[in-house]
Amino acid sequence: MLLPKNRLCGAVEIDWRKLRKTTKGRKTGIVMTPAAWIPGKGTVSEILLESARVQGFLGLEHGLNGELQAGHQFENYIEQATGLPVYSYFSKGRVYPEEFVAAVDVVAYGVQDVGNSLWSFNYALLQTMICCAKHKKKLVILDLPPPFSYLGSRGPVYAHKSYKGAPPIPFIYNITSGELALYYRDALKLDLNLQVVRLKNWRRGVDYDDTGLPWIPPSANLPTSDSAFCYNVTVLIEGTNLSEGRGTIRPFEYFGAPWLSSTKIVRSLNARKLPGVAFREIHFTPAFSKYKGQNCSGIHLVVLNRRICNPMRVLFELFLTLAREEPRFCFKSETDTVEDMIGSRKLIEVIQKGGDYDELVGTWDAECCGFNDRMESFLLYPALKSGKRKIW
Repeated sequence: MLLPKNRLCGAVEIDWRKLRKTTKGRKTGIVMTPAAWIPGKGTVSEILLESARVQGFLGLEHGLNGELQAGHQFENYIEQATGLPVYSYFSKGRVYPEEFVAAVDVVAYGVQDVGNSLWSFNYALLQTMICCAKHKKKLVILDLPPPFSYLGSRGPVYAHKSYKGAPPIPFIYNITSGELALYYRDALKLDLNLQVVRLKNWRRGVDYDDTGLPWIPPSANLPTSDSAFCYNVTVLIEGTNLSEGRGTIRPFEYFGAPWLSSTKIVRSLNARKLPGVAFREIHFTPAFSKYKGQNCSGIHLVVLNRRICNPMRVLFELFLTLAREEPRFCFKSETDTVEDMIGSRKLIEVIQKGGDYDELVGTWDAECCGFNDRMESFLLYPALKSGKRKIW
């Protein structure tokens, strides 16, 4: 069970009023997803359309309204409801559309983060910052609450090879988009007029389900806060020959393959008694993505208590068990590899020699401590008391 809301903080508020005041009457470009939604008001984009001189939108992965699956490319188009242009940052070649920034006075950014280095929206934030700095435009970031900030920083500190020029961040991190932007600006020495519209009543260490805000899927494959939590464990399955559950009702909670010995794997994983999670055997047939239309023998990662779960430990034990007990399992898919996704071969090397998690965590924690020290001056929010593990 999570702590009662009244023991954590008051109801968290997204300060849309301040953003509206900042952009009122100004030529504004909007970078937002449907997750920036206010009960009783609608999306923040809709709110800004009433007060700002909106010139257009930046279309991120999953499309302007979250309607597209991962990796689906699209070109610029006119948004039917408003008649305004949508500039695609997910077209062929992935070139940032500078004309989106050049036509405005200010860019308003409000995108839900999930606290993982593989989240593609982080790179969209960085590219928006670089473009705003180049064209001398103001960038205003509407902060949204990180879902699992009590996890702290975990895993290796690196930049994915496809995110060219991105400063390194931990595999799992607990900072807001605004704090991340302050770090990026400093790391790249950007001459950028940056304003962060802070959350009200948020504290580092609060679980998303304790904020009082509804969970709005930040992508089509993270329908619940549990699926977003599991993403930190199972996103690397994208770099293996298992399905990560895309095309099912529980992406990133379900994973498997037609040939997987799931009964044996489930028994071994549950025998490890990993805190906060359990595993159950399932069968699923993906509607799309890996093993489309095939009956998969699978595993359901069941989250029992997010606060006591260590996603990096679960990830390690999962891969170790698969490597030991499933000879057909491999650390690459048709499009990616685990090594490329996590930025190092160290994880795979330790697993293949039958090593221990402690061989990795010492190095990872040292890297994360260095990152945390650098972030100190960019933190905008106080932390809750976190027990044994330092939140910050």
